[in-house]
Amino acid sequence: MDVRVGLCRGSAAAQERYLIDSDEAMARRIAAGDADAWDMFFDRFSPWAYRFACRHLDGNRADAEDLYSDILMTAAKSMSSFDPAGGAHTKDAVNRALACLPERQASLLIGKYVEGYTTDELARWADMTPKAVESALARARGAFRSVFTRLMGSTEGVGTSG
Repeated sequence: MDVRVGLCRGSAAAQERYLIDSDEAMARRIAAGDADAWDMFFDRFSPWAYRFACRHLDGNRADAEDLYSDILMTAAKSMSSFDPAGGAHTKDAVNRALACLPERQASLLIGKYVEGYTTDELARWADMTPKAVESALARARGAFRSVFTRLMGSTEGVGTSG
């Protein structure tokens, strides 16, 4: 049995769906009022949201709990307007843009903006000074923006044409 099942609250059927449901299917079910889907959403994304809030609020637990709660509630409330087609195009363009970057730039961007690591944590990981990480991130953001803009411009019906 997959260890993730133990992380999901709710019925055995809900636990099984947790393993196979895509985020898109989960979003549609939340928008339709499915309580099991809300439990799956919370279990799937609350650890990330809490880590993100703690890191961005310098470990202030009270403020982080408020922000984390706001993040999850805002996401849940927007489920009814979720557009899987638009999200899929954007996700694909983000992944392709990251793949076009040098590995170190992509790793720093993912570490900072996906995993939520601080500049100091990235500096220790990359064996750089925090100032050097900030400079590398600025260059990586610029490179990503350039590639992403080109990709979105070439994606039919999505993004800008510039």
